[in-house]
Amino acid sequence: MNSFRNKGRYWALCLAVIMGAGLALAQTSTLTVLSDYGGIDPSPSPISTNTGAFLVCRITNSPVYDGGTQHVANGGSVFGNAYTQVNLTRIELVLETNATLSWRWSDLYLLSNSVSGSGSVDIISGTWFPSGSNLTMLATPVAGWRFSGWSGEIGGCSIASNSIIGSMTQARTIAATFVAITNSLVVTSAYGGEVPGTTNVKWGTILICQVTNSPIINGTTNYEAIGATVTGNDYTQFTGSAISLTLTNDATLSWMWATNYWLDTTAVGSGSVNVGDQWVRAGTTNRIDATPA
Repeated sequence: MNSFRNKGRYWALCLAVIMGAGLALAQTSTLTVLSDYGGIDPSPSPISTNTGAFLVCRITNSPVYDGGTQHVANGGSVFGNAYTQVNLTRIELVLETNATLSWRWSDLYLLSNSVSGSGSVDIISGTWFPSGSNLTMLATPVAGWRFSGWSGEIGGCSIASNSIIGSMTQARTIAATFVAITNSLVVTSAYGGEVPGTTNVKWGTILICQVTNSPIINGTTNYEAIGATVTGNDYTQFTGSAISLTLTNDATLSWMWATNYWLDTTAVGSGSVNVGDQWVRAGTTNRIDATPA
């Protein structure tokens, strides 16, 4: 009888141990996962699993694009349980108790830029900037062009000539405009005939400038183009009535003229003179020798 009773107690004890172990094995914990832009793995949340289970938690959809805004996973924090941050989209943990994992997200904004005319900007269009970061962009014209201005989504930006500074609190589309430089050439000529006359042309234009009416004869007087002077720009003198220049500045071209008089030499009687008929520059001294026959 005692033996039977002892066996009964033994089996009752074993049953209690097995039931206790079963209760221990059946203990679970819950991990609640929060993400503003979804993409959680494993899903869905909350995740209930055996206490002590090893979990790998990830964000699978970063970055999330929304027009000119990019949402990027930026790590996470677990409240109520130890964890290891492997990278910005992966956390590992052994779940010992109920806990909450909150994923963080950061925003990036898109800068799109364009150029009108001949020039460039120093930031590539399509660059993403962290929210709140400062944008500094510089516009540089090519030779013969000048920067004219900024346009587009420039609200809140600071502009100083060809540079723009602004906070990237939104996606921005910004345009830089360049216009061709125009230079003037003022032409003066006491006796006209200038081709071209005073003119305005694009920077770098090659001009062939001439006086087309030289010499001008008025009885025994003539007026002859003898060259030019150019102030404000380099030039090349071809002849007394032709020059060339590449206009890169505002400049003044002044044609120079000389006055000539007709010298008529005649020998009366028997003899000769050593100077024939000719035009003589005004103000010059000339010697004529007469030789008798």
